[in-house]
Amino acid sequence: MPVLPNILNPTLSFPAHPAHRPGQNPRAEAAQSELAAVSEELSTKAAEALKAEAWIAPKPGLVDRFDSGSHGDMDLSTFYYSAEAISPYFGRMYECGFTASRRVAAPREAFEQARLIGVQAEAAMYAATDGVNTHKGAIFTFGLLSTALGYLCGKENASTFYPYQLLQCAAEMVQGIVERELSAGSWPPGAGAAKPASADEIAGIKEPAVVKETSGERLYKSCGMTGIRGEAEGAYPSLLLYGLPVLESARRGTVSLDQAGVQALLYLMTVVEDTNLAARGGMPGLLYVQESARRALSLGGAYSSAGRTFIQQMNSDFVSRNLSPGGSADLLSATLFMDSLFYGNLWEAFFLGRLLYSQFSSSIQPS
Repeated sequence: MPVLPNILNPTLSFPAHPAHRPGQNPRAEAAQSELAAVSEELSTKAAEALKAEAWIAPKPGLVDRFDSGSHGDMDLSTFYYSAEAISPYFGRMYECGFTASRRVAAPREAFEQARLIGVQAEAAMYAATDGVNTHKGAIFTFGLLSTALGYLCGKENASTFYPYQLLQCAAEMVQGIVERELSAGSWPPGAGAAKPASADEIAGIKEPAVVKETSGERLYKSCGMTGIRGEAEGAYPSLLLYGLPVLESARRGTVSLDQAGVQALLYLMTVVEDTNLAARGGMPGLLYVQESARRALSLGGAYSSAGRTFIQQMNSDFVSRNLSPGGSADLLSATLFMDSLFYGNLWEAFFLGRLLYSQFSSSIQPS
């Protein structure tokens, strides 16, 4: 299996005392410069992955370059503005994980520190989109993965590692998050207690509010759905077992970004506990989307004419039902992000205007 590129696996040498004045410690300054370069590279890859996910089409019920799916308040440009606004924060989270690892902080402590940066990223998103939530779920996952990557790279004698190790590190950082934030609630104080300032409030979107039950808490209590928190605590099985293998299979053939991305999305849609879908259409809506994705894959998905025709029908159907697999879309963007970190940019040719449209036969067959 390919290993992480050197640019994202630095071995930095920090002084025994991290505080230093410019010009006093050339070695420390070189280390800080290298860390900043890696941070910038990571931010660029994050922005590219978010934009690639938005562009990929056709995505049933979702925003893409053809239409806005089931979302009347956003379009492709909204996602592009948002991607540019939030991507620098993922580099900062990488640095946060790296420095936490260097001072031997616990994984959870590193994540809690990075989460404060995540709140700032949400504020930047709302400011860039005029209050529209485009990437809140992606901020959580990209932020967690970036922090975990920094944490692994910051370890003494850091060596190459594999996708499952990065995902396991991410899981360690959020162990117990379902119990803490869904079962007991994110903010334990009693009813009427003031909730700490959110990204909305920082961005000036709304006034501070009292504690309210979130849709995630409500779905956990009513259906046992753990959503993205459960996915993260379980080391992102949908990425490791579905998203990444589909893209790896695509790389062995000649396939367009659209085909690879839509195929990966369909596989994710069959298994992801998508709370965005459940909030819109309840459990019947979620099950309907999962079954539709399985039907599309049985027809060959994005790799066959029959599958592509059915996917177009799915889009019209989902829009009429106001269904949007936003949770699966977030995980598709995370899959693209992980793929670029470990394997290089699958979509590089696409961004350079060299799309590939030849037929491709996937080695992954629908079950």
